[in-house]
This record gives sequence, structure tokens and C-alpha cells, in this order.
Amino acid sequence: MRECSYKNLRLISPPFESKIVTLITQLSRLKNAKLVGTTIPEIFSELTKVFHFLESVASARIEGNNTTVSEFFEKISNRNETQDEKLEEIENIYKGLDFILSLEEMAINKTFVSQLHTLVVRGLSRPPSGEGDNTPGAYRTHEVRVGKHNPPLTLSCIEEEMSDLFGFLAKKDKPQFELLKIAIAVHRFLWIHPFGNGNGRVARLFTFALLKMHGYAAKSFLHPAASFCVNRDSYYEKLSIADSGKEENILAWCEFFLQSVYDELVKVARLFDVDYVKNRILLPALRSFLSEQKISDIEFSILALAIEKQRIKNSDVRAKFPKLQIVTVSRYFKKLRERRLLKECKNYEQKYFLSFSDNELAKYVMIQLKKEKFVAKELDEIC
Repeated sequence: MRECSYKNLRLISPPFESKIVTLITQLSRLKNAKLVGTTIPEIFSELTKVFHFLESVASARIEGNNTTVSEFFEKISNRNETQDEKLEEIENIYKGLDFILSLEEMAINKTFVSQLHTLVVRGLSRPPSGEGDNTPGAYRTHEVRVGKHNPPLTLSCIEEEMSDLFGFLAKKDKPQFELLKIAIAVHRFLWIHPFGNGNGRVARLFTFALLKMHGYAAKSFLHPAASFCVNRDSYYEKLSIADSGKEENILAWCEFFLQSVYDELVKVARLFDVDYVKNRILLPALRSFLSEQKISDIEFSILALAIEKQRIKNSDVRAKFPKLQIVTVSRYFKKLRERRLLKECKNYEQKYFLSFSDNELAKYVMIQLKKEKFVAKELDEIC
């Protein structure tokens, strides 16, 4: 009988001159800089939701789901109640991201990955007709094949391999090895292929969880699924050659993984600058919104003021536009709140911020993110 493992799971030290060492150093600097900026938490929260729309679509796109961003947005914003399994598949990924964000602390163990798997396949038809699973949350008890790779055959092997993986992640190693450990762990998870279906989707949520745990998922934006989607062929190729267990091939996967994380983190860093967010993302999106007559000139002025000040109240608008009566301003505030374009700040009484994650403005923000190279061309179908 074939042995469970091709080799003991362990850290691999890259050569000193390796690009991996350079990437680890660069990523460590970005992490230690803590990316402190001037964009307020409320706007970060809105941006997080928009990025999670994009990330969820990207993760499903890797698996062959060709749903567009706009189709999924219609679904998630409750404007499309159609029961479409391709949309449900993406919504499950989106809910998985929310689940991970809701956890103040995470224990990376069997219970955790089983929860991720249950979320990923929930409500979906079982294979071969759908992307669900016969046993949500449970390790598979049947043989599967992934390309040329035959993952562990028996449940006992799977349990042994997964236990080794959790032990590998729990072991205290030097901080400079944490990203290398994540990359190796993600490959090993996919090599084990513990579930009957949905392993790729779970692995990408697993990746996000590990990055968040180690402080790399800055303000919840960072998710390398976007880069994996752009470089899907390389993603599968690097994973496949790493299945050999040869150190050089595992390191090739690690380099690809770390480059993807670095590329995403560099992009994310720009969004900590409030002036960049205002002038390159939100104001252009709002102008496009106005040009298509989605709002009036006065509503545009109020929302533009919200972008400029980040948080506004009724008196700010009256100070800016003294000819407007209190009743008139209140009426506009009410209308904009009903359209979810303004939302009340939780920690600032009677102050409001621009909202764009669950309303018509989201599309225009996504278009602007695309212009600023935050959205992969593979996810172009926004309009």
C-alpha cells in the first residue's frame, strides 16, 4: 500500500540569494510598517466589502464559474433573488470571508477547516451536477484524482496528514518563516485534498485565515485569490510540480505564492491614503454616478462633502450651502439614507459617511478600482 506521505512536513530553507528571501524581507517591511493611514474605518469597511465581492468571484472563477461581478453584486445586494447555483457558490465564499473576519481568535484545526468546508458547499447540489458535497464538513472516504496527482487514499491517511498539517502550523518558529510556512501549508492542504469537493475554495479561505492570523491581511483587504485568478495557469502549474515533494519544486510554489501576496499588499497600501481614496476612487465614481443621472446636483454636493470630510452632519451641509433650509437638508439626508448612500457612524452621534458597498454606487466604485488596476482583467465584466 502506498505510504500516506511523500515526505515529513517541514520548513525548507531557501538559498540566501533566492528571490524568496527578498520577498520575505519586503513583505516583513510592509507588515511592520503597519500601513497606518488617514482613511477612516467606516470607509475601510465599505472597501473591504467591495473587495470581498471581487475576491469571491475570483476564487470561484479559478474553478470555472464564469459569473460576472455585476451578476453577483445584484444577488448579494438583494436585488436578485434568483436561485442560481453559480451565484450561491460565490455567495458561500463571500460568507466564508465574513466568517473569518468575525473571529477575534482562530484555532487552525479540524473543526475550523470543517466549518469552512460546510460554508463553501452549503445549499449546493452534490457532484457531478453541482459544486456541493455529499458529506459537508467531513473528510472524504473515497478516492479522488487531481490531474496527475493521487491524494491520500484512506480516511486514516487523510486524518494523519491533516493532523501533521495542524501541528506544523502550531509549531513556534522564527517570525521570518511564517510566510514560508503559510505557503507550504496551503500546498500541503491541496495535496491532501481532504474533502470530496470544494478543496480549492476552502484552501483559498484557509489562506486568507492564515494571512489574517499573522497580520498580513491588512484591514481585511489582502486576499491573493485575485492574483491566482490572473495567473491561473501558473497557479495550477506551481501547485502541480510541488506535488513531487522535491524541495526545489516546493520552493517554486512558495515563490509564486509570496509574489502574489506581495503584489496584492502593494496595491492595498495605496488605499490607506485618504487623498488617494478620495481623488482617485470615490470622487470619480460619484461624478460618473451623477453623469448617469442617478442623483441630483444637490445630492452630489452632499455626497461629495461626505467624501471630503469623511464624516458629516446636517450642520456641515448648511455651513457649506447656507441658502439651504434645515428642513430641506434633513429631507435630502433622509432620502440618501433610504438609498443607503449615507449611513450613520456608530461611534459618532448624528454623523454620516458615504456608503457604497450595498447600493447602486458600488458598480461605479468597482469601475474606478478597475481603472486604478485593482481589478484583474479576468473580472472585467463589471458594467
